[in-house]
Amino acid sequence: MYYEDRSLRHQRLLQLFDPSHGRGLEIGPLFDPVVRKSDGDVQYVDVHEVEKLREYYAEHDAVPVDAIVEPDFVIIGPDGARSLPEAVTETAAFNWVVASHVIEHVPDLIGWLDEVAAVLVDGGQLVLVVPDRRFCFDALRTPTTVGAMLLAHHDRDTRPSVRAVYDHFSRAVTIDAVAAWAGHRPSDGDRIHTPDYVLERLRSATDTDEYIDCHVWLFTPQEFLDGIAELGSLDLIDFVVESIQPTPRDELEFYVVLRRIPRGADQEQRAQARAASITRVDDQFETQAEDPVAPLTDSGARSVVLSAKEIRLIENKRSVLNATRRAASRARGALRRSS
Repeated sequence: MYYEDRSLRHQRLLQLFDPSHGRGLEIGPLFDPVVRKSDGDVQYVDVHEVEKLREYYAEHDAVPVDAIVEPDFVIIGPDGARSLPEAVTETAAFNWVVASHVIEHVPDLIGWLDEVAAVLVDGGQLVLVVPDRRFCFDALRTPTTVGAMLLAHHDRDTRPSVRAVYDHFSRAVTIDAVAAWAGHRPSDGDRIHTPDYVLERLRSATDTDEYIDCHVWLFTPQEFLDGIAELGSLDLIDFVVESIQPTPRDELEFYVVLRRIPRGADQEQRAQARAASITRVDDQFETQAEDPVAPLTDSGARSVVLSAKEIRLIENKRSVLNATRRAASRARGALRRSS
């Protein structure tokens, strides 16, 4: 199906899976969901009920509060913050889940994938939009390692680690994706934050219960594939890579579809699923010709730089998800102190 009334970014996402197949869940749709109710059987999960969301965004000029969709599930209910499986338990499982600019923020990537796997049917799809570290403010940072993921999972992180907070704020840079594709590389002079601000964020992370949001994990498309493959070889996740669309030229994000390994699969079946997983991707940054942006469909949809509206939407969705994490962190901290 071709969604000609959608932004080209949404068209791209909707080509990755069939929203009319089965039941789906979108995380943090706010006022512009990727999948509309008219597209299929989709339900939305957000931090609060719609009235509280509209109250929260009343002073945000970029958010049309009247257009905020009513979530079917809320993370923060009458009894406090809940996990994703707890929030949607009455209607799980889903055939697909959409999460845009979420995975790079979660404190425990392995644990988050476990939560999503818990609400998906066997063979269900997780559709991800992920920033490419080469073309966003992460351009000076070193790549994520599986060892760092293992440590966060071992420590059961519910907030970004001291390592993540320091690396994020100390090395964030001003960068333009189009210029980066043309060969520009940021330098130390492009760093966004002063040493005093970095120290203030670090002190908040170590000395208070404040949730300091940041990019905990960062990837290129190939680095993402390598990390998923390595976690799979350690039998730590229940996903394999079904498809990947590398970062389009002059843009800053790529698209991945993960497929849930069926419950009850034995080791041989899991190994077979991993063997069929995508493990390599053409690096367009090195191989794409100077001009061409290949059409996505016969209809002529083409890659374009994200609009200001779409960038604001990404940031607004992040703030909703970050509020969830702060509430969950406070709830877990209170529970630990009372025990």
